[in-house]
Amino acid sequence: MNANAVLPPPVANRLSGRHKYLFVALTLLIVGGAIFRSAVASRLDGLTIDEAYHIDAGVSYVRYDDFHINPVHPPLVKLWVGNFLSITGFHLSRLRPFADKSDERAFAEQDVYLHNDFNSVQRRARIAMWTLNGRLLVLFAFAVPRVLGFGVAIGALFFLAIAPAVAAHLPVVMTDLPVSLLSATSVVLASRAFYAWAWGDVETGIVDTGCDVIRSLIDLAESAAIRKLRFGKNRGTAALPGNVDAHFLGALY
Repeated sequence: MNANAVLPPPVANRLSGRHKYLFVALTLLIVGGAIFRSAVASRLDGLTIDEAYHIDAGVSYVRYDDFHINPVHPPLVKLWVGNFLSITGFHLSRLRPFADKSDERAFAEQDVYLHNDFNSVQRRARIAMWTLNGRLLVLFAFAVPRVLGFGVAIGALFFLAIAPAVAAHLPVVMTDLPVSLLSATSVVLASRAFYAWAWGDVETGIVDTGCDVIRSLIDLAESAAIRKLRFGKNRGTAALPGNVDAHFLGALY
C-alpha cells in the first residue's frame, strides 16, 4: 500500500492577507494577556527559594565571564536575567572560596537581600523573565501551525495563557517553563520534518529547528548529564575528555 494513502492530508501552514495578520494579532494579544494576568496574580509573591541564588549567579557569569557560582545548573535563564540586571544595576560582592553549596547559596542570598534592594531586584528579574517566556510562547505559537493548523495553535496558546501553573512560572527565574516551551516547540517542528518523509519537509523542518532541538535536549539533560560533571574547585572547567571548558558548555545552552 502506498504510504501516502494512509497519511492524513497535510495541514496548510500558510495564511494569506488579513488572515495572516489576524493570527499574528491574536497571538500577540493572547501572550500579552497571559503576561498581564501573571503580573496581577503574582503581584504579592516574593522570591522563591532558588531565585536569589540564580540571580546572583547570573550576574556573576556576566560580570566575571566565569561559571564559579552554581556551575551545575543550566545557565540559559541565569545569563538572560544576569545581563538585564547588570545593565540596570546590581551590586555584586567579590568572589571568595566557598566551603560547600550552603556557603555558596548564603553568599548569593546575602548579595540579593542585604547588598541590594531586593524588591527592585525582583521587579527587574520579573520583567526579564516575562520578556523571555513571552518570546518563547510566541515561538511555540508560530511552530504549531506547521503541523496542526492555525486554529489548534491559537487554542493551544490560549490554554497555556489561562493555565495557573504557566501564569505562576512566567515571572520566576527558573528553568521549568523555558525548558517546557522549548521542548514542545522542538517536538512540534521535528514532527513536521518527518510528517510524510518527503525531502521538502525534512529539509525545512531541520533548518528551522536545529538550534532549538540542540538547546532543548541539553536543557532536558541537566539532571542526567550536566549534574554528573565534576567542576574544578576554583575554576569553571569540567573534568571531561580533552579538558572541555565550561564556557563551551554554557554556549550550548
